[in-house]
Amino acid sequence: GMVEAVNTLFGQSPMQPGPFHPDAIDFARVEANGRNEALWIGDQPATAMTLWQLESQDAPDESIPLPVYRQQMAEAGAEQIRQLLDRAATGEARFENAETSRAVRPADIAILVRSGQEAGLIREALRRRGLASVYLSDRDNVLKTPEAGDVLRWLQAMATPESERRVRTALGTASMGYDWATLEGLFSDDARWEAALEQFQDYAERWQRQGVLPALRQLIHDHALASRLATRSGGERTLTNLLQISELLQEAAATLDGAGGLIRWLDEAMQHRGETPADDRILRLESDAALIKVVTIHKSKGLEYPLVFLPFICSYRSARAEPPLVRTTEKGPEIAFDAGRDDTDAARDRQQAEDMRLLYVAVTRAIHACWLGMAPVRGSAQTGSATVHLQRSAIGRLLGCSDDMRPMDLGPCLEALAGQSPALTRVPSLILT
Repeated sequence: GMVEAVNTLFGQSPMQPGPFHPDAIDFARVEANGRNEALWIGDQPATAMTLWQLESQDAPDESIPLPVYRQQMAEAGAEQIRQLLDRAATGEARFENAETSRAVRPADIAILVRSGQEAGLIREALRRRGLASVYLSDRDNVLKTPEAGDVLRWLQAMATPESERRVRTALGTASMGYDWATLEGLFSDDARWEAALEQFQDYAERWQRQGVLPALRQLIHDHALASRLATRSGGERTLTNLLQISELLQEAAATLDGAGGLIRWLDEAMQHRGETPADDRILRLESDAALIKVVTIHKSKGLEYPLVFLPFICSYRSARAEPPLVRTTEKGPEIAFDAGRDDTDAARDRQQAEDMRLLYVAVTRAIHACWLGMAPVRGSAQTGSATVHLQRSAIGRLLGCSDDMRPMDLGPCLEALAGQSPALTRVPSLILT
């Protein structure tokens, strides 16, 4: 079914390789080998490709701004996944073959996104429904997270435990997780406050004797951060970051002079504007559990997943013109421009060719089924607009969407596509409120 769906979707592409689209995909239909296992939902096999359509009940003739589309599709995708897993719990959503049957599990599901922003939207929507996920494409620098700032304040308090102001600041950091009432009670009780100051004195001594890592781990233990963060939303992520930062500090301390040198190192590392963090500074996965996977399309290349969700597939990026090149000649360096094409048109073609490749990668990651979030999107936030920019996305270009497309044209377009094969279906039940 998935092979047939991909054949149907890409087989009608208006973009063919040639002088005007040299980077376009030359698509060739393929035959499926078939599988012993199939996805069943209820009492019948599931459709391979589902085209969700986000539409406005109150204003069907209005297009939808991209930020609204992403927010709504995050909610719709998370809700669909929740319902699917609920049905799996009763045996209705399952993988069957001639001999066995097993329920769909969270680990079978991959949500493919283009950016960390999209990943954050869908993960938050999943979290609100009690569904855990893991982002497998995090390239963020752990030393640029809020936890790094909190650890810096902990180190400053450890380095000068006689400073009540710095100890108060350390205890008031977000990673400590104390509410205002708890802090007020601590600060106003002389005996408890003296004990807190002595604690930081102990951390300072441990730092000098054993190193910064044992000192930070003692702080984490004394304040029961592991157990308290476990009950907070995002707490596992916070604890993972704190432990990773502590290990990085221990490694850095081997080449630095004293507490002051390490504090300066962390402060400067937090301010550094490097493009790509070193491997040891990339955020670690917060869990090895069998969770729903959120992956960038780029990182998914070469992989496959039983079920794939593409809630933001109508998103697009504005094309950027290629900068002029500097090349060396016999007369010295000279600037070379693309004289044969308009830079804006050329950049748009390159961007759409790349987007088309990513779309192909995305839909072909699915083994059994995939879900695509469709909507008459526009880039502008202007209200009441009927302007549709779907043709700027790869999926819109593939569907043959034109510059004069109206919001109400999308439904018939998707129906026409779904009508070409039973492997596709349109579901227009997502209502924008």
